Amino acid sequence: MNEAISTIISGAMGAGGAVIGVVIANWYQSRTFDRQRKAQLKDAEEAKQETLKENKMKVYNQILKMHGQSLALEYNGQGTIMNMKEYQKVRSAIYDGLHILDTDIREKALEIDRYIERMNLFTEINNAALMHCASEYEKLISLVEKHYKE
Repeated sequence: MNEAISTIISGAMGAGGAVIGVVIANWYQSRTFDRQRKAQLKDAEEAKQETLKENKMKVYNQILKMHGQSLALEYNGQGTIMNMKEYQKVRSAIYDGLHILDTDIREKALEIDRYIERMNLFTEINNAALMHCASEYEKLISLVEKHYKE
């Protein structure tokens, strides 16, 4: 009888040890899987951010290129004014990537457009309005250059 009890106890201990081993192995495996998943998510997010930054730099390059090629700013004897026809060239580069630009640049571009919309309501555009647009445009280009250097 003692042998039977001993055999049962040995079997139960072996089964208990196996269960504990399976539980520990599953815990370790799930922990390892979680770490791998978190690392993959982090890598994917870093790759996404890097792609976004590259795309943003391409837009900044295009804006600065168009700024350099256009004559959006002119001096008329009284001050610097905006040449609306030339600004449209730079504006197209801005709006091609508006969705990925930094917030301050996006807001400045939209502010310029809102001002131009209000200007277009008047039959005659005066120099003061063109000078204001030129000033805001210069601020926009300065912001692009600042973010480009970062």
